[in-house]
Amino acid sequence: MPLTTRDQLTIEKSPAYFHSKMAAERIRALNPAMKIIIVVRDPVMRAISDYTQASSKRKALGVMPTFEDMAVGQCAPWLKTNCSSKVGGVNILKSFVFRWLDNFPMEQIHIVDGERLVTQPALEVSRTERFLGLEPVVKPEHFGVDPVKRFPCVRRPDASLHCLGKTKGRKHPHVRDDVIRRLRRFYEPENHPATSTLLRARESEVLPNDQPIAGLVVRSSPGRCALRSRCCASVLLS
Repeated sequence: MPLTTRDQLTIEKSPAYFHSKMAAERIRALNPAMKIIIVVRDPVMRAISDYTQASSKRKALGVMPTFEDMAVGQCAPWLKTNCSSKVGGVNILKSFVFRWLDNFPMEQIHIVDGERLVTQPALEVSRTERFLGLEPVVKPEHFGVDPVKRFPCVRRPDASLHCLGKTKGRKHPHVRDDVIRRLRRFYEPENHPATSTLLRARESEVLPNDQPIAGLVVRSSPGRCALRSRCCASVLLS
């Protein structure tokens, strides 16, 4: 953590914390009053996004298996057996949520809707300001939209836009409808207990114009798992 004065608020961002076995306990030991912000997203879209990221990094190493093959095809059983905690597993909330709830009370955990952070950034940032006890400053006019990627950008005082890097808002590969349906059937029962808990946390701090979150998955960065199969040599890494 950087040095912080009494009149400053410091945010440290490491996606891998969420699925770490020790992070929650260590953070509580550092400061039991710490506030936790979790960005959640539709698990299927999260998986496709991770695949897109992996594909962009692996182009130089050869042909990337299709998303369908990695998700439900020949690679799927190997991934589930060998990398469940680091590939598909990061999209299964129940493996990780309750570890954080064992260390922090619900009122110290804030849920950010990742989809709405893209479509209504001011609303999600306003919620976060409120959670952190900050004076509300951010308004819709502080955001614009990238004309090419249709992704939100911050509007500078001179009205120019500051947009995120090229890895954000990229076009995703087309995925067959039947694969999407199979993945949704897989994630729904796996995530239901944790999803219900997170929704209760979200609903406890409802603001005007809020709507339910349709699907939840913590945005986390999968680590490396041992690669032993040519078919799976391009697992989701970010």
